[in-house]
Amino acid sequence: MDCAPKHILLSTNKMACSISPVEAEDVDLLVRKVEFPAHQDNLLYSLMFPRSKEQQWEQREDKIRWTIDGLLETVHQGGEVLYKACGEDGSPVGLIGWTASPGAFAKGVKTSDCIHSGPVVRPGGRQGAKLKNQNSFNPPSLDVTSWLGISKRLREERQRVLQGCQGNGICRITFMAVDPNHQRQGIGSMLMKIFCDYVDKNALGAFVLSSPAGIPLYSKFGFKAAGVVETKQGNFTSMLRTSRFSL
Repeated sequence: MDCAPKHILLSTNKMACSISPVEAEDVDLLVRKVEFPAHQDNLLYSLMFPRSKEQQWEQREDKIRWTIDGLLETVHQGGEVLYKACGEDGSPVGLIGWTASPGAFAKGVKTSDCIHSGPVVRPGGRQGAKLKNQNSFNPPSLDVTSWLGISKRLREERQRVLQGCQGNGICRITFMAVDPNHQRQGIGSMLMKIFCDYVDKNALGAFVLSSPAGIPLYSKFGFKAAGVVETKQGNFTSMLRTSRFSL
């Protein structure tokens, strides 16, 4: 299987970026500048943290620390490929992640699938779950019942869709975020192109669970809707992409 690239210099029509693997020392700034601000007002957060905006602001640091813990855990476990996009000044502006062992997920089964220490699905689409370590904490504003409930429904939807897939395997997009100050500048498309080039070179399919904001980007890169998980706040859409690999 071809490996993902180590370091890439790319540019959109609005800015130049460097794309490289995420290291543990990148995580704090990535969460504060990219991951948290990109998703704090999305569908999943509204289900997980059903509080007023005033309450949310007061507890913002708790949620940031919680998200940092989750991303650090992902980096240390090494089960996912994580890339950051940085601007010319070196500041992070984007993040993408996907499962590193596609063959293990062809049927939507992963033995460690419990509850992620961070949000389950983002506009870019983090799905699935990881157990929190014993030293971590849950933010006081987290609605645990809602969190567990939506995590279970999204996990079941993923397994339903992937059990019917054939081929070499499926890579699941687990992180996708762009700094709100740099959205609509081609960064998301740049990150998605790297992912799609990787799965196509390896003749792999791709899967994502998306909230409404992510659907246009995924559709642009060939993802098709495969199902819907309805909630009172809005719907999550499961999406599949067939490999464009050709001999």
